[in-house]
Amino acid sequence: MSDTDRPSYEPSDAGTFPPEPVAKLSAAQRLVKVFYAPGEVFEDIKAKPTWVLALVAYVLVVTLTSLVVWTNMDFEASTREAIETFGFEIPDEVLDQQIESAEKRWFVKPVLTGVIVTPILLVIAAALFFLSMKMVGSDIGFLATYSTMLHAYWPGKAVYSILLAIMAQTQGPVTEMGLITLLKSSVAGFLAEGSSMVAVTVGSFFDAFRIWGVVLLVIGLSIVGRVNRGKSTFAALVPWILAIVISAGLAFLPSLFTS
Repeated sequence: MSDTDRPSYEPSDAGTFPPEPVAKLSAAQRLVKVFYAPGEVFEDIKAKPTWVLALVAYVLVVTLTSLVVWTNMDFEASTREAIETFGFEIPDEVLDQQIESAEKRWFVKPVLTGVIVTPILLVIAAALFFLSMKMVGSDIGFLATYSTMLHAYWPGKAVYSILLAIMAQTQGPVTEMGLITLLKSSVAGFLAEGSSMVAVTVGSFFDAFRIWGVVLLVIGLSIVGRVNRGKSTFAALVPWILAIVISAGLAFLPSLFTS
């Protein structure tokens, strides 16, 4: 028997493992394509998570929108509104000083909110979604969760921020509290005037743009985390419900001072 006729006993690896997925989209393409082809974007994130450009875009949108909105802010009405909410009694001269300070340093709060507070809150939210995914048995990593979350919430946040900036400029001076109901995209926007802060706060979560983000997050976590839609829905909703409960509790606190 010749050597060529002898059977080979060498192990063959051909076809044993599927090829590793390769990312095809750039970070910039993902931010655009997630508006109309989110499934393709999340499949790409599964191959290689990216987050730097998404975070920068998110922070820029929040910061720039806040700056535009605050150029048309009624600082006196906002200050008086906040004081009345907490039921404090402040001498007129102190109140005037606070209003004057707010008018001079109007840019501080939107910049701090956009550049510092927003990134911190996003990391906390991603950590909660990561833990929720672990609870349902996913092997997703934290960076993959973070990338999925940023891209899921990006479309709704971008559109909402642009519309809010336009409305704030066209509707005349606004107050901080008034911003919550300025866009009629949430339940809060249709509540009767004088509704409690708890009702307004909870209603603001049931917003078309927030729900858009939650739906995309469910899709994204399912694809990137390799779990079924039921499990990804659980992972997406648990932190969202927790945020509603905490926000409602904080909104209820002022009533303790006025009762």
